[in-house]
Amino acid sequence: MKFSRSIIIVLLLTAVLCVKPQSNSAKTNEVEDELLIPEAMGVSERWSYFANGGISSTPAIADINRDGSIEILFGSEDNNIYCLDNLGNKIWNYSTDGWIYNSSPAVADLEGDGNLEVIIGSNDTFVYCISHTGLQKWNFSTGDVVRSSPTIVDLDGDGTMEILIGSFDNNLYCLSHLGDEEWHYDIKDVMLTAPAVGDLDDDGTLEILVNCWISSNLYCISHLGEKEWNLTTGSGSKSSPAIADLDNDGTLEIIYGTKDDSILLCINHLGIKEWNYTTGGMIWSSPSIADLDADGTLEILFGTQVENTFYCLNHTGKQVWNHTGYSIRYEASIADLNNDGKLEVIYPSLGSMIHCINSTGQKMWDFTANSLILTTPVLSDLDGDGILEIVFGTYGSRLYCLELTGVVASGPQQWPCFRGSIFRTGNIDSDSDYIDDLTEETIFGTDPTDEDTDNDLLNDGDELLIFRSDPFDTDSDGDTLTDGAEVHTHQTNPILADTDQDGIDDPEEIIAGDDGYLTDPTDSDTDNDGLLDGAEVNGIYAPTNPAANATGYVFTDPTDSDSDDDGLDDQEEVISGTDGYVTDPTDPDTDNDDLSDYEESVPGEDNYITDPTDPDTDSDGLDDGDEYTNETDPTDDDTDGDTMTDGWEVLYGLNPLLNDASGDEDNDGLSNLAEYNHGTNPLVADTDNDGISDRDEIDAGTDPLDPNDHPFNLEQWKLYLAIGGGALAALASCVTIVGVMRRRSKKE
Repeated sequence: MKFSRSIIIVLLLTAVLCVKPQSNSAKTNEVEDELLIPEAMGVSERWSYFANGGISSTPAIADINRDGSIEILFGSEDNNIYCLDNLGNKIWNYSTDGWIYNSSPAVADLEGDGNLEVIIGSNDTFVYCISHTGLQKWNFSTGDVVRSSPTIVDLDGDGTMEILIGSFDNNLYCLSHLGDEEWHYDIKDVMLTAPAVGDLDDDGTLEILVNCWISSNLYCISHLGEKEWNLTTGSGSKSSPAIADLDNDGTLEIIYGTKDDSILLCINHLGIKEWNYTTGGMIWSSPSIADLDADGTLEILFGTQVENTFYCLNHTGKQVWNHTGYSIRYEASIADLNNDGKLEVIYPSLGSMIHCINSTGQKMWDFTANSLILTTPVLSDLDGDGILEIVFGTYGSRLYCLELTGVVASGPQQWPCFRGSIFRTGNIDSDSDYIDDLTEETIFGTDPTDEDTDNDLLNDGDELLIFRSDPFDTDSDGDTLTDGAEVHTHQTNPILADTDQDGIDDPEEIIAGDDGYLTDPTDSDTDNDGLLDGAEVNGIYAPTNPAANATGYVFTDPTDSDSDDDGLDDQEEVISGTDGYVTDPTDPDTDNDDLSDYEESVPGEDNYITDPTDPDTDSDGLDDGDEYTNETDPTDDDTDGDTMTDGWEVLYGLNPLLNDASGDEDNDGLSNLAEYNHGTNPLVADTDNDGISDRDEIDAGTDPLDPNDHPFNLEQWKLYLAIGGGALAALASCVTIVGVMRRRSKKE
């Protein structure tokens, strides 16, 4: 069923023109504004933003990009979803293919990754999921216009959120966090309201409540998409149901209004009527729930059209007070605006006004906008000064931000989005943790008056809706860091002891503990060398690496990509990388040749690539470092091409850069090349010092390197004989003299 834009505008204008402000009657429970003494609190426009179309999409307030500053999200009939900063400046907008009417955005971390998404419906039949940066993550096509507001909850308890939203195709859809349909339920009618969720029967599973626009049915649907019951009334409804334990009996009631028979209904969790309150006008507004007078029981706040009355009922359905004079179509928001310990009620009227009344129904202030107000006023401390701001949109394309005057502080409550929270229960959020009081009490069990139930400096909303941590445990992951410290100080994950999954727990990375290193707990590879921090600290199994210990493990510095400062990253050295070599990451010169591993692995100063694991790459007897010194080619054993290796030439003082193969440095008749080939010393004519030159030995076929192996030398033998003959003659002379002397001795 589709309504044209023109018909809607006509209906709205007709409603406004037909509104006749009524005078206050003499009833004792009605408030006579004329008798009020003016309060000190007032309001003024802080800023406004003009869109290019009417705004009937109630804004959502959240720090969507997690930068510590609040953003405002809303849709417009100019087809756009807008994101503004807290000063009213546009951060981004996303354009759909249809105008956005009535559907109010919900903001949540759908995937549990710490990033918030925005969900909203459009007249182009799509449900959109937009990232915190304004980019579409996914969309889902229903069969018709979407004017229902999305409800977001972990419906099946799997740790990810589901989206519940209705369409003019008569279906309630349940979508996964990725935008896939999980189920749908045919309510056989148009749905304009937001689904409300709660554990109605206290069985540990959630139920969903939806109203029908025409067929007068309220449906209760299970988390599996099956009908549990339905209640048929005498009129359809545009009033989103509220959920509350009105009578404090431990079971929940459902409260909603009907548009034609002017009745506010209260039914129990089984769909049986407990009471009803009959008004004199259509009830289009959704009821809001709070303990307005702090007496321990809840009040119900709603407004009517035609009769033009705003009502406050007690938990039994009896009127406490009313405020008359204005036609009301949209819900009220509730908070302690001036921190006096008493709640104020802020509601819009079709006569372009925002009204503030106190807990007893007395008017505090009014504000007149530029056009019809078609949204709920949302309440949030946008600038962090402790005072709430009021944000709402008009059909005149204007988003207003109002600031309070005469107020030094506001109370702890907020009303940050349509129906008070993404669960759409219509309850106040007393501690401003983005979870309404009912949901805290009945689903999560947290303290609705304390934003941080476990006092770990991480509020319950962040713990439950974003980080999925335990709101009752200060250290959800047991890593000795409190959840608040992990999120706000260290930016680590409070449910993972090892946030970056690098094998080192967060506190060990944050504090120089057993390993002695301070590493980044959010980056598995602090030094970006391709090795996990845990692997560097705990050991990399690389038994063939020169640095491996007895068990085959190599240890490197996780804060330094090049542990030995040789110009090669640790991974390149530990694991055969682009250079093809496994080198020692803790030694800049693995082969001790006086060239760094990097210098050898790349065409460095010498323009050569050598083997960093072999000190003499070309096996010429000259280390690569010495080749660099001598300017020879470390990859060619004979740089000058004279067929003598560089190492041999350098050893004997020859020039390895000059072809000196024919030279004869020792003048022994052998060329340098011949000496190289025979292994003789090119600087000494007689290498083995046997008296015969190397050339003669080679010519004679003896070994010039063995002094005991040499050819027969006649001249030498002549010399030997001459020396020997002289010695014998001398000996004979000595013998003759000795004989003569002996004979003489005998004669005497």
